[in-house]
Amino acid sequence: MRKWWGLQNSSQIRIVLFFLLVFGCPYFLTMKISGRADPKAIQRLEKETQSDYKVIIFEGGEQKALPLEEYITGVIPAYLSKEEAEADKAMAVLIRTYLYYQMQEKGVTTLLEEELFLTYLSIEERKVLWGDSFTEEYQRIQKAVSDTAKEVLFVEGEKEVIYPYFHTLSAGITRKKADASYLKEAVCEEDKTADGFLALLVFQKEETLDKLAVLGYTLEEADFSAIRCEYEKEPYVKRVFLGDWSALAEDVQKTFGLRSTAFEIEAYQDGIRILTRGCGLGYGASLNMIQALALQGKSYQEILTFFFHAELGNF
Repeated sequence: MRKWWGLQNSSQIRIVLFFLLVFGCPYFLTMKISGRADPKAIQRLEKETQSDYKVIIFEGGEQKALPLEEYITGVIPAYLSKEEAEADKAMAVLIRTYLYYQMQEKGVTTLLEEELFLTYLSIEERKVLWGDSFTEEYQRIQKAVSDTAKEVLFVEGEKEVIYPYFHTLSAGITRKKADASYLKEAVCEEDKTADGFLALLVFQKEETLDKLAVLGYTLEEADFSAIRCEYEKEPYVKRVFLGDWSALAEDVQKTFGLRSTAFEIEAYQDGIRILTRGCGLGYGASLNMIQALALQGKSYQEILTFFFHAELGNF
């Protein structure tokens, strides 16, 4: 039987519920589509007006086409919990950049919600979330979106938008990526004191062997005291080794249901225990740090440059 301990308790139930809903899968926005945008696709998009950009959602069993900017207003509250205008603006730019990235890749002006790695909250869901503050909160998010209208992050010196990686909570520092030179190693000290930064999972012997088998481990027994991690750059793991067997950290994360690729493994009783730091793969912007920087008085432009080597401009 697996046991789990969250080593820091959240004081806001609704935030926990949204984190479980949206970030229960820590691989969100890390599935990078390979290749560069087709220049012809970019040209086709440039010929269209902003009003042509839409997202098709399914609501109440029916299809509905939302203008891109309206769709963004329903995505922001799914990911940010604090009422900070500059954090909302930074998030608006990240979401818009992601949507435009998808349009460039596909050469289209209309996207299907079901094909996006985003969570959208309907008006009814936002009413439940905000309660009596609905009107005030709705207007606040709308203002953040309108204040950053058309703004996206571009690869420096190019007309191509970046893939704007983001995650819930870093392991204290964000990561670089070989095929994304615009990512910075941003030190996020505030993440280390955030709710849910540490989590501990315990796996008994049979469950551990079953999960290792999924990853290609073929022996019926194992000396778990020999299990070890190879780090890409601490605290993020690159590979996990057990004798002659090894597996990529991201595969271990998915199979064992870990919140992060920043983890430590050790033998425990007749199985193993795994301590994780942060939530997500650690690429790009930490949502917790976005809000912390906003609370420090940073502008949304400063927040975005904290995480990315990229140019902010109008699409």
